[in-house]
Amino acid sequence: NTKINYAKILNGFIGIQCDLLIDAGIEDSKLKLTNTIIANMNVAGIYSKYFDIEGYNNLIYNTGGPCLALTWGGRYNFRNSTFASFWDYPARKEPAVILNNFSDLPQYFPLEKAYFGNCIIMGNQKSEIALNKCSSCTESFNYEFNHCLIKTDNSIDFTLSNFNTSVKYDKDASIEANYVFKDYVKKDYHLIANSAAVGIGSDLNILEIPNEKNDLDGVLRKSPPSAGCYEY
Repeated sequence: NTKINYAKILNGFIGIQCDLLIDAGIEDSKLKLTNTIIANMNVAGIYSKYFDIEGYNNLIYNTGGPCLALTWGGRYNFRNSTFASFWDYPARKEPAVILNNFSDLPQYFPLEKAYFGNCIIMGNQKSEIALNKCSSCTESFNYEFNHCLIKTDNSIDFTLSNFNTSVKYDKDASIEANYVFKDYVKKDYHLIANSAAVGIGSDLNILEIPNEKNDLDGVLRKSPPSAGCYEY
């Protein structure tokens, strides 16, 4: 099992790649990622294949592909993290967060859990999440977005219970900086007073993180907290 805390992973190809260990089960393939910044990756911030990742207070931004690619199923738990990609050189073709439960072979794997609590998923595409469930297999595809702020369009049905009190954000990309982050052009992902992410989070005890109540800057979170890695 691997732990990464208070790290900066910058300017590369893939920030973190997690692959299931050969001859090992998912119980032996775990990463705990906390208080970490991953930025400026040509391909992906995190690229996972059937792994177990727990993440809290992370900021992943400016990626040529997804900030977070959770592929081949797996088990994931992300809380109070920000996934933001406004990459535009060349134009990004994939959303900020991708979930699937299959490989290209094809092989199929259970997505046992993909939980996002108090997270921000934002970018300059119309929809920044992709839920790619295998339509011809029986493997599980379990996901939940709890009190998150998500940039998406009407292709995602927010009436589903999978989007527990989450907020759909569908404003035009050209005005997003005025309503969510302090200055995404300057890579400042702190929140502003009227940000759509301020105060929308679920109680931290409900998210099972009673001993981790500070944000990425060490600021004590309010009640209710803001979504994302930074408290306003």
